[in-house]
Amino acid sequence: MPIDVPPGIPPQLLDAGCETISGELAWQYPAILEVVAAAAVRGYTALGGEVFHDEGGRLDYMRGDMYCGNWHLDMKPDEQSWAEYLAESVAVTKRYIEAFVRRNDASLWYAPTFATDIRE
Repeated sequence: MPIDVPPGIPPQLLDAGCETISGELAWQYPAILEVVAAAAVRGYTALGGEVFHDEGGRLDYMRGDMYCGNWHLDMKPDEQSWAEYLAESVAVTKRYIEAFVRRNDASLWYAPTFATDIRE
């Protein structure tokens, strides 16, 4: 079941987040990786997420006329356990965001979609 922010995320990480135009919390690099890791320790995965650009104090999906991007990882329930999917989702999220920062810059914001065990 997707949720906005998992319980137990440290307050300093919550304070580093910023609300997007669609109402979810987003973080900049490298804080986003800390948030994803803190969620994983609590059993929550990042199913994927959206990338946002700061348009004059408003986090938007668009950077001018260009869509900023997103990422996701489908679970293979017949091939992997929840723990395996959780570990893979953290690795995929980290690789995606670090590659995105290398190709672009560190000014973008990332809003993950968190979930508990989606097989239940």
